[in-house]
Amino acid sequence: MADQTNNNGCTLHQFRRNRYFYGKLMSVRDFETEQSYINDKRHLLNRMIHGAGIIRGFSNMALKNDGGAVEIVFNTGGTALDCCGNEIVVSGDGLSVPVYNGAVPLTAALLATGTYYLYLNYNETEAESVSAIVNPSSCEEKCCNNRIVESFTVTAVTTPPTTSTIDCTDVDAGKQTALELKRWVLKQSGSIRNCDDQSVFLAAVTANLNIPPGSSVNSDNFVDADTTLTYRPVIYNNQLLSQLISCHITDPNPHDMMKGIQAEGQGVDNVNGYVTLAATDSITLDADSGNHTVTVGESHSAVAGNPHQTVHSQLQGILAADGSIVTDTTADKHITHQQAGRWDSAIYKINGMVPKADTGNFTISGGTNVTVTASTNKVTISSTASGGLEKDLTTFAVNWQHGQQMSLDEFISRMLNQDFVLEFSNTVTQLADNTVFSFALMVPYVEDQDKLRFFMSRLQYLNGNVGPQPGSQTSSMHYFLDEVTAEELFGYLHSVMDVLKINERKQMLRVMIQVKCDFIPDVAGRAVAGHHLLGNGKSGLNVNGSDNLQGGLFESWIDLVQ
Repeated sequence: MADQTNNNGCTLHQFRRNRYFYGKLMSVRDFETEQSYINDKRHLLNRMIHGAGIIRGFSNMALKNDGGAVEIVFNTGGTALDCCGNEIVVSGDGLSVPVYNGAVPLTAALLATGTYYLYLNYNETEAESVSAIVNPSSCEEKCCNNRIVESFTVTAVTTPPTTSTIDCTDVDAGKQTALELKRWVLKQSGSIRNCDDQSVFLAAVTANLNIPPGSSVNSDNFVDADTTLTYRPVIYNNQLLSQLISCHITDPNPHDMMKGIQAEGQGVDNVNGYVTLAATDSITLDADSGNHTVTVGESHSAVAGNPHQTVHSQLQGILAADGSIVTDTTADKHITHQQAGRWDSAIYKINGMVPKADTGNFTISGGTNVTVTASTNKVTISSTASGGLEKDLTTFAVNWQHGQQMSLDEFISRMLNQDFVLEFSNTVTQLADNTVFSFALMVPYVEDQDKLRFFMSRLQYLNGNVGPQPGSQTSSMHYFLDEVTAEELFGYLHSVMDVLKINERKQMLRVMIQVKCDFIPDVAGRAVAGHHLLGNGKSGLNVNGSDNLQGGLFESWIDLVQ
């Protein structure tokens, strides 16, 4: 058999008790065995029958700041059982104990920095020191503690408690309920839970709780009620269980099964948990006890003929296409044969307009870009528009190659000579007040942060207009008028290229060119077609040879090299 003295009372073991006989010499070990036997038996019953958790009490507590250390005050006491069956008894009446965070007291400063969870821990201490004879053959004495106090400690941690769930399998209605309940109980009690952590969760403290020195906060203000309710384990004693069972038995409908049915705002109460469904008129009810279903149907749709005896004069707002059918009163269907044939094909109103009186017809005609084609039992309405495209819009071409590489000197020279030219297919109007041309520099990334800030401060669009080229013989030749002089631009570009060279960057400096064609009208008042495809250096979509779309943003670029 296992030695009772070598286990913590929390694992299953066989018990040993004293066997008394005449002349037996009793030692301290024998008396300790007597106590352990009684205590361990009680703890076993607590653990196996009652479980672990709060039994009662702990409704009125407080946390106080005592010189920077946190203490908990129990204004009302309480009892609890840990998972080893130890009874934790708190007397209350203002009992104040320190709260530990591990092996050290919890400070108010630490409590204000997070969320803490309070636990009760069973603890035994020795008390009542008395004199004891050390050696029976001498008069030597020493002091020993005469009592063991079954006490407790309170600890605080930041890790939330773990929760366990029960597999509440539904009872199979096809089996005997008693056997199903017994099977479920055997399944739940088939294993014994380990007790690795004997602490009992007490309460969750409100996050970042601040307690000023010398002050206290009662449980209404420091306990996180929702979290505490979620995690706190509760032991239901016999009195509480008896009350719950009594409430359940005396409630005629404890599971709220079909309390009633709401019909058109009128409540229908049940009788003994049942509501009787009644069929009327064309409504049918088909009950299937085996499948526990009631099918609600109707018999009206299967009735042949004209059950409502409806004639044309009874229909409101219906205009007959043929006036002669008004006198046809043969009603062997929901409507007469003639009525069905003509009413189904007649149009009563379109946008409030009635059809022609003598024929009941509407005439459909085509408007701008719309054609109407009639054929047998069909009218086809088509559009002749080109989906937003227009013919013979103004386009333009540029005198540089899109995406070409160009030396910095050549670029500046062409700027000085006003040699970046747009050649429009038709005459355009100069709009000096509208910014229609812009270019920007795409500077590659430089690791030197000072240089990077320099680039970023200058990385912006420089705007200008499109104006007539000086000396041009036609109003279709225009060039770029930028806001900075070529000399300023030349100096800036050279500085950028030098920085790239110093940083051994091989990337080219790209000049982005944009023309905002929405702001360039031709002599006909239409915006220049700026949409372009494939980067061919010409504007316009060139759909079907001449169809284009007004406006748009024309984009091109030139890569500068030294």
